[in-house]
Amino acid sequence: MSIIEFPGRDQPITEVAIDTLHSKAFRDLEGDICDCVRMSQVAMQVMPDETDEHLMFTVRQTMEMLERFLKRYYALWHGEERSE
Repeated sequence: MSIIEFPGRDQPITEVAIDTLHSKAFRDLEGDICDCVRMSQVAMQVMPDETDEHLMFTVRQTMEMLERFLKRYYALWHGEERSE
């Protein structure tokens, strides 16, 4: 017995319900992903030329990784790639 009774607790979660939740969560990520990609691009653009090479490498790698992530997100969204 649970101390707090949650509504719908007795109803099993179906695969359709889980898929619906997952697909909505996937769609809701787009804005945040785009914001991260854009901010990494801005960081790369505003880095002064005399920036430490390790910091420059880190910012560039982060930007490139986020750009690949966004590209994969859109490929998954459009069915051009399948998730594992």
